[in-house]
Amino acid sequence: MLSQLKKIFKLGDHQKTAVCVQVSKKGLNVVWVRIEPVLQILKCQCFSGDLKNQQEGLLSFVEQNKLYHAACYGVLSLDDYQLMLIDKPKVVDGEIGESVRWLVKDLIDFPVEEAAIDFFLRLRGLGNLRKFM
Repeated sequence: MLSQLKKIFKLGDHQKTAVCVQVSKKGLNVVWVRIEPVLQILKCQCFSGDLKNQQEGLLSFVEQNKLYHAACYGVLSLDDYQLMLIDKPKVVDGEIGESVRWLVKDLIDFPVEEAAIDFFLRLRGLGNLRKFM
């Protein structure tokens, strides 16, 4: 599916619209949005059935709306990720990634070696910047 998306969408210059694509258990969800001046949903559509039907539906959506040069973003479904709030490890900056991995290893139900783990500061007010997500 990813190679098909790369063939359909070619990133052009600065775009005022974008296409968001989400692959879920039920099929393929596509949303075309205007980014500027304000975020606005222009059109959305779901394609179910087998992979061939989903690919044909996406290609038709792109052709009908002339979206060949639109920016395209993949969107994870809620079943595909987990967000955890943890305290910032008290280590030097270069060791934070490995420390976060060690902290969450007991919080997930599969081997930590199979997990894609990243972190970012939680920017909620200016008070407590010690929390990580």
